[in-house]
Amino acid sequence: MVGCDSGLVPHPDQGEQVFTQELVKQLARLAPVVAYSSSSSFPSLRLVDPHPLISPGLARRLWEARPWAVGYISHLTPASLVRMRALKAAARGAPVVVMPLVSPSLDGARGLLTRLLRPDLVLSSATGTRSRLRELGCPTADLPPAVDLDRFHPPDPGEKARLRAKWSLPAKDQVVLHVGHLVPARNLGALARLAGRPGTTAVLLASHVRVAGSEDLKQELLARGVLVLEGYRPDVAELYRAVDCYVFPCRPGGGIDLPASVLEALASDLPVVTLPFGALPERFPNAAGIRFVKDDGEIGSAVSEMLLRRPGTRALAEAFSWEALARRIVNHLYALAAAGRTKPAPAPLSHTEGEIRVADG
Repeated sequence: MVGCDSGLVPHPDQGEQVFTQELVKQLARLAPVVAYSSSSSFPSLRLVDPHPLISPGLARRLWEARPWAVGYISHLTPASLVRMRALKAAARGAPVVVMPLVSPSLDGARGLLTRLLRPDLVLSSATGTRSRLRELGCPTADLPPAVDLDRFHPPDPGEKARLRAKWSLPAKDQVVLHVGHLVPARNLGALARLAGRPGTTAVLLASHVRVAGSEDLKQELLARGVLVLEGYRPDVAELYRAVDCYVFPCRPGGGIDLPASVLEALASDLPVVTLPFGALPERFPNAAGIRFVKDDGEIGSAVSEMLLRRPGTRALAEAFSWEALARRIVNHLYALAAAGRTKPAPAPLSHTEGEIRVADG
């Protein structure tokens, strides 16, 4: 496993890092895994020197290890496609499975390069991305969401009141929450409008990620009544259990295709109001506990509707454990090995959803 290559400095509360670390942890329970990163922010991954193409140290380790497959968590960019080929060569031709967590643009020169350097398999959450990749000759399969169902769970009886006191939240207000980066693409002005409603408290738990204008955005939110909490909180699961509704107002570019925070909210049994972001509409079509809105103007009424109905959402997340995702990925890797593209691998793991094939779905 090699991850992740996003161009951002990873943080413990960044979706790509959560995905990478959780997946590596689960894969290691199912198969022999060695994971590498050029960032020291991934404590569970072995550190290799940064390099524009591939670290000589990593290339040497791959050559000596002779892996039967390589997983590469990366955006699908021209640079990552070339790097993917370098990884494959260093691994003596072992198949490479690329997992882009954000839907790429595949037009023009990028599409041509994808066709020329196509990976052995691309796992993507978005149907449109998989369709376009197949047009370019790339085998694809679905990359389902995953969430820690033990850590994120509904509140126990009486727990919400206790947690509100701990997090200094008003006991009687309706509390809406967003967890994410303090950046313009998150469209956080929607929280400010919710904060102006009587009896409503809007809370933002802002990650470490900062860009130009982040501090100005924070001051604007504070001035308009949003409660802004900052920094990585290992006890964030408590915050989900303390609030009433989760809001995800982000526009394209504001997160990965299946945002971790939305899955965490669902696992915590919170109703969700969201713009039709990424792969969320196709993953949860017609779900009673998720209200998709067309624009910012509908967010307020949708939140009111959800707070009135209080639909449960835990069942929407229960199929998406990290173990289930890891088993699916391992079986894809085994299928590639069994197809003769690398040295023989063990028999596939049992899988409740039937045989895993190197094809869509």
